[in-house]
Amino acid sequence: MAVTLYRQVGKGKARRYKKVNLGKGRRPADLTGPYFLRYSLADGTRPWDPVGDDLDEAIAARDRKQAYFEALNGRVAQPLIWTGGPAFRSGRRL
Repeated sequence: MAVTLYRQVGKGKARRYKKVNLGKGRRPADLTGPYFLRYSLADGTRPWDPVGDDLDEAIAARDRKQAYFEALNGRVAQPLIWTGGPAFRSGRRL
């Protein structure tokens, strides 16, 4: 599931949301906030999550949200947890 970063342009009835184009070699220089995240939930809704006025913080929030959804979908490898069971014993006394 993709998490997209948008910024608010205009005020009042003239308010619009524009997608922030962040690709390789595309670092926007003078974009002002506020910034919002948009993504789809399991029930089909697409919420607008405000993430603040700073572009760097908004990018970090987008990356965290994307990692969260990837973990929910099981695309993150589970860490190996050592239980101390017999498969890990060497047979030597320490």
